[in-house]
Amino acid sequence: MIKLKALIQTRKWPIKWSTRMQVLTFVILTMLFMLLFLGKQLYYTLAGYHSIQSINPISEKITSENQKNLALLLSAEIELNRDNPEHALANYIGVAKNTQDPKIAERATKLALSYGSKAQAIDTARIWATQAPENIEATLTLTGLLLLKLDSTETLSYLKKLISTEKMDLDKSLLSLYRQLNDEPAQKLFQTLLTELSLDPIYAHKAESLALHLTLAELYLIENQAELGYEHSRVFADLATRTDIILPPRAHIVHAQLLFLKKQNQAAIRYLENQIKHDPSEMILRIYLLDLLIESQQLDQAKILLTNIAKLKNLSSLETLQIAKIALETEWFKEAKTFFLRLKEDEKEGSNAKYFMARIEDMENNPHAAIDWYKQVQNSPYYLNAHLRAAILLSRQDKTQEALQLLDELEPETLEEYKKIILTQSQLFLDARQYQAGYELLTKALIDLPEDEEILYARGMQAIQLKKYTQAENDFKEILKFEPNHPETLNALGYLLVENLKKPDDAYPYLIKAIQLDPNNPAIMDSLGWFYYKKDNKIEALKWLKQAFSLSNDADIAAHLSEVLYALDQSDSAQQVVYDALSRFPNAPSLIQVQQKFKAVTKPLIDKR
Repeated sequence: MIKLKALIQTRKWPIKWSTRMQVLTFVILTMLFMLLFLGKQLYYTLAGYHSIQSINPISEKITSENQKNLALLLSAEIELNRDNPEHALANYIGVAKNTQDPKIAERATKLALSYGSKAQAIDTARIWATQAPENIEATLTLTGLLLLKLDSTETLSYLKKLISTEKMDLDKSLLSLYRQLNDEPAQKLFQTLLTELSLDPIYAHKAESLALHLTLAELYLIENQAELGYEHSRVFADLATRTDIILPPRAHIVHAQLLFLKKQNQAAIRYLENQIKHDPSEMILRIYLLDLLIESQQLDQAKILLTNIAKLKNLSSLETLQIAKIALETEWFKEAKTFFLRLKEDEKEGSNAKYFMARIEDMENNPHAAIDWYKQVQNSPYYLNAHLRAAILLSRQDKTQEALQLLDELEPETLEEYKKIILTQSQLFLDARQYQAGYELLTKALIDLPEDEEILYARGMQAIQLKKYTQAENDFKEILKFEPNHPETLNALGYLLVENLKKPDDAYPYLIKAIQLDPNNPAIMDSLGWFYYKKDNKIEALKWLKQAFSLSNDADIAAHLSEVLYALDQSDSAQQVVYDALSRFPNAPSLIQVQQKFKAVTKPLIDKR
């Protein structure tokens, strides 16, 4: 059984605000109010204050105003726990205005943003940014809110402040702000103001100018506006050659990317090669050049560069991983393995490298080696996918019990991970024809994941195998209540009605809607072909089944096509379809059924095999 301990710990269960809890809260609050008189230091600690200047009390005694503020803060946190954000937010805003404390203002701002109140967030963000002028996050937050308000005047003043405060990674901060806006008018205003600042003589020939032009180049690169982006990248590239300003590697990469986007591939490659000559130690430029050469289909030159990089001994683990992944994506498996194997004992990237080693063995059809590598993946974002894939490969080797045991030992941390494991187990049961076990597994999973479409769909497929056709119909129809335009479910329900429930007329609307939603899906074409066959319209059936078979060599489609061909007295064609399909799928139940049904056609073929 899947261990749900970690899953349960991460679940946010509804809070029941009982009378007992209210009494307990009252007692705690009473004790806190009594403790207030122990001194101002306790007050600052409880309220989250870090400096006496936050309130600047006149005397050593805590004033009634301070007590009131503390009570409001405590009440706000209680209201949050009771899922009453409006009251909590009102309290935090009131205290932020009363105290002008940047910490309280920060909390109020983030609460306002969390609950979608941008208008209220502006006031507290202004306090936050004013009282903590050195805090980049505060200035960025307020600037973003003003941009969303389309307030160009105040936004410009805070942008100037940001430029004067943030020196090292100004372009990163500005780019991050742009991405978070997610509002086209605000983003356009942002670009306009940045362009205005980039032309300001105050910043000419300074690092600030470089950052502004770099940000604009990156923004236009995101929007695929190569010409506009290049105008700015050319400025900072020229600025670096005429001054002692040193461009960061990402600036060179942005310039090269814009050249590439302008279809000036060779110019981009030459530019990077020149930069590498000036600074041979900058590995990120070599990595991007490698990627660029591959994108330009200059594979021989890329292979030479990769060979030279492989000779270097000072690669970081992250650089090694990046290069290995590029080689893997290019299907240079031998070279990719060389780099991944360097990392297998690496503390940080070792598990990731093992996952990609498994992928290579998997793609090279070496299941035993792939399983071994997949099982070694532990502390990695790929951990779950690795073990799910290992289980699937084990099941394909008729090691279903070992595969199920592997899945049973996994400990999901979220409901989504739990669902992935359940669906994989269900597929293993389906492949192993253990339909009852799969059905029961999914029925239990629906307790934790009620109305989940994927779980319902999987249970419907298991139900069909158990001849629980009404249950399957109900599951598919339940899905369509929430997703009426889900082509796979429409198709599954339509085919069920045609083949199992013998209701072809009921099936037709579902199948027609499915093919309209997904006109190139061979499975839906197959279902439509089978519908027409059951309605004794063999010519129309043949049309749909031939079209489906041309797109997919699926065993079931081949079985349906052969039946229709035989019904149309095209026995030679039917024989050829069955023979070809059996050579690929010798154990397919649908083909074996056709073989038994039309022995006169298929027996010579069985002898050939």
